[in-house]
Amino acid sequence: MRPDLPPINPALATARTSDLAGALRRQALLILVCIVVGAGLGFGYTKATKVSYESKATVLLEPLPGDKPPGGGLERTLDVETQATVARSTALLQTIGERLGLSAVQVKQKSHVEAAPTGNVLYIFYDDDKDTLAATGALVYTEEYLALRKSTADDLAKRQQALLTTQIDSLQDDVTRLTAEIQAKVNSEDVDSSTDLEVLQQQLELAITNAATLREERARIDTDQNPGRVIVDPRTAVNQAGLDSKFAIAGGGFIGLLIGVLLALLRDRRDDRYGSAMDLSSLGIREIGSVRQPAPQRSARGDTVRRAYARLVVRLSLFNGISGSGHRSVLLTAVESNTMAPNTAHAVASALVDEGPENGIDSRMLQSEAGPTLVEGDTTPSWDHFAGVLAATSNEADVVFVTALSLDRSASALAIAPRVDQVVLLVSPATKLRDLQTAVADIHSVDARDVSVLVVRRGHGLSR
Repeated sequence: MRPDLPPINPALATARTSDLAGALRRQALLILVCIVVGAGLGFGYTKATKVSYESKATVLLEPLPGDKPPGGGLERTLDVETQATVARSTALLQTIGERLGLSAVQVKQKSHVEAAPTGNVLYIFYDDDKDTLAATGALVYTEEYLALRKSTADDLAKRQQALLTTQIDSLQDDVTRLTAEIQAKVNSEDVDSSTDLEVLQQQLELAITNAATLREERARIDTDQNPGRVIVDPRTAVNQAGLDSKFAIAGGGFIGLLIGVLLALLRDRRDDRYGSAMDLSSLGIREIGSVRQPAPQRSARGDTVRRAYARLVVRLSLFNGISGSGHRSVLLTAVESNTMAPNTAHAVASALVDEGPENGIDSRMLQSEAGPTLVEGDTTPSWDHFAGVLAATSNEADVVFVTALSLDRSASALAIAPRVDQVVLLVSPATKLRDLQTAVADIHSVDARDVSVLVVRRGHGLSR
């Protein structure tokens, strides 16, 4: 039985975390998905919500004749709340709608009026889907309101003038009548009429005084009233409610990027695959190269694949064997069979043997998948006899590649490991580091001399 699974080396996690760029590169697909999802959510938000613009006009009102007195000591000289109510009158909304091409109801829905907390200030708001229309609506609303306020005040002043003129004309008639009566009394030379004459003269003086007073009052009446002025132009006070589609998509993509980076780092930190490991030396593992899964026939292998196997066979034949001679034996076995094909070791060994002759190397392959061999006349399987066969073959070749079943399926590799010069563990990028650590520990437990790792990749990636 195999020993308990060794814990993952903490140094590996530290090395992987420090390689930020590498982690992001390995998890690029996850980050891309998060960006696309974030941008999609931003786009969906723009469709689900309405972007609108609100323009605000700030109007400073001037006190006019007829305005109600203010209340509450809010630094006011007129009742601004009443003016806010006047600004929502149906007649005014109808006039504004005629200029904007809308009904009074539509204008009322798009606008609202508020009295400022202090001062004679009134705020007029107008909403629309376009910023220019919002500004135009607030400007038209303000103009019509001030025009209405001015016309109302001017009409009141004119009515007051007319009333005073009527009173003055009446007094003027009294003056004419009294003057005539006084003249008649004077011409009559009636001594008894002296008292009546004094009364008539007093009435005449009073009428003349009252008429003069009314003329002065009429002269003071202004028929061109100042209703107020705009102190903040609505065209310069337009605010957007909701996000623009471009900003929403860009913002969603950016948030997706941040989330993707965070998830990528978390996922990479928890990633226990060989292809994600950055510092294999911390595991005590030496990688001798990376090749692609070879095709069964040499003619079907690309030039890049053949060159990779040619370099590898030369590298494996450079060291001396057990006896110090130039003959070597190398065991090839897969760490696991979940992410690698069952015949991976045999396929790799076949490709190495095929590239040997063209590089001046006599290479052979010896299969141990059938288990220990039998001595003639002896029915007991013996790995020692297999070792003899291996030694005999090694004496005839520069390098002998021994293949064995994967370590998760058979213990034959453990029996052969101490009898060869080098053990090459085959892994795929998806092989779990825990499985590799277990395999390395098992191989070292039987006193194997030299243990290294060869990465066998699938697909169309280039071999190195």
